[in-house]
Order: sequence, then structure tokens, then C-alpha cells
Amino acid sequence: MRICLPLAALVLWLLPVLECHAKLAILTTFAPVHCLTSNVAGDAADVSVLVPPNAGPHDYSFSPADIQKIAKADVLVMNGAGLENWIKRGIKGAGKK
Repeated sequence: MRICLPLAALVLWLLPVLECHAKLAILTTFAPVHCLTSNVAGDAADVSVLVPPNAGPHDYSFSPADIQKIAKADVLVMNGAGLENWIKRGIKGAGKK
């Protein structure tokens, strides 16, 4: 519930932007975060996942295509409890903050 409220607030805050533009591109780190984000965003965003279903966030390594996904995303949603510390390298590699 602690993650859901900030995520819902973010999506609601971005809805006025969505009325003028294409759908928001949201990238999530792994499957459980993707499921939560998809349910909160609904049809207001295109939600994709970085870590494929057959891999876990603990042993994940980036491909060049993953860096491109990060660069194209409007929003990146992650667990935030230190599980995805590796994402910082990908964000930096994609030229994002």
C-alpha cells in the first residue's frame, strides 16, 4: 500500500499531460512492480517491464536495448527498497537523471 499511493498520485498528477499528448511511457524494473503499475495506470499509459519474466532482479545485466528502453521512458517505476541498485547505472548510461 505504501508504494501504491505514491504511484497513484504520480499517475493522477500526469493525467492532464496525457490529455494533450500520446500515452505516457512507463518502464518498470521487474514483474511485480509491472503488475502494480499496470493496474494503477490502466489505459492512461503504456507500461513495459525491463527484466524479462525468466530473469530475476538479483542477477540482471543490461543489454543495449535495455538502455534504449530507459532512454525512451517518461517514467521509471522501481521497488525502491534497494533491490534494484543496478538501475542507477542504466539510468546514467541512458543519459537520464
